[in-house]
Amino acid sequence: MKKIVVVSAAMVLAGTAVLAQADTAKKPVTDWTCEEFLSVDTVSQPAVVGYVQALNSKGQPEEGMFDVVTATKVSQLTADECKVEPKASFMNKLRTIWEKQGK
Repeated sequence: MKKIVVVSAAMVLAGTAVLAQADTAKKPVTDWTCEEFLSVDTVSQPAVVGYVQALNSKGQPEEGMFDVVTATKVSQLTADECKVEPKASFMNKLRTIWEKQGK
């Protein structure tokens, strides 16, 4: 009986996490809060950062270029900042981190 309760609870938690990410996917990344960025799994966060950088390159391929190491570092720094202020604008936090990195 205890196993059924534990398995059921795990399934509910997993379903809730999937639904939270589904809601985030419907909203443009430019309108995300830090909380929404943090809801993305940590493995995918660098891809989000890279995507935003590409969006902001304004048709200039050189500016849209980034490496995985930089994207990973920036995503971690952004996540750290977002944990402090979860209701803040994700884009503002990311922009501040990019400026500090000289990008």
